[in-house]
Formats: sequence, structure tokens, C-alpha cells
Amino acid sequence: MAINYLHLQSIAASMLQDNGQAITFSYTSGQVINPATGVVSAAGSTTNVAGYGVTLNFRAAEIDGQSVLTSDLKLIANNVSSEPQAGWKVQANSKTYRVMTVSPINPAGTNVIYICQIRE
Repeated sequence: MAINYLHLQSIAASMLQDNGQAITFSYTSGQVINPATGVVSAAGSTTNVAGYGVTLNFRAAEIDGQSVLTSDLKLIANNVSSEPQAGWKVQANSKTYRVMTVSPINPAGTNVIYICQIRE
């Protein structure tokens, strides 16, 4: 019997919607920054990507004080319309966080969930 990963994706999305919270990823594209001065010369446009997720603290064994800080959170997000990327922002827990890392869980090429490290 073959595993139906699309069904698992649907179950994960339902569980995160029922037990998690609404989240919104956002990113800016088309922004132009003068490399010499660091001044933004063209603002670009912001895209929002809605989803559902749950935030968790990292286990003590996962915190190294450099790449993972004690204040970082682990965000488990459903398969949203655009794969989150490091550097994006995410609104969760009534706060805005920066996405540090993204680990897609995608057996057989089907994105089921994303595990993101987020930082305030």
C-alpha cells in the first residue's frame, strides 16, 4: 500500500488550523539598495503568505548560543502557497519574527509542513 502524502498534507493543515494559530509570512521583492550607502532607492513590493502554525521552544540540547539562541522559537507551519525562505518575516503570537532557517518536510517531493527557526 502506497502512502498518500497529499492526504498527510491535508491532515497536517487541518490539525494546525484547529490547534494552532493564523500566521502570515511576508517578504519584499524588487527592493533596490545602494550598496555603497545602504540607502533604499526603490521600496519594492511586499507579498503576504497566509497559513497556520504553532510555535514551540527549542529543547535545551538544540540551543548552542550562536545559530540557535534561547529566545528563538520553532514554528511548525502548514504547506503555504510559497515556500518560506530565510530572511522573510512572520507574524505569530501577535509579534513579528524573522525567519532564520526553514526545513521543509517533504517526503516523495510533497511538502507536508515547514519547520522554521524564528527570531524576534
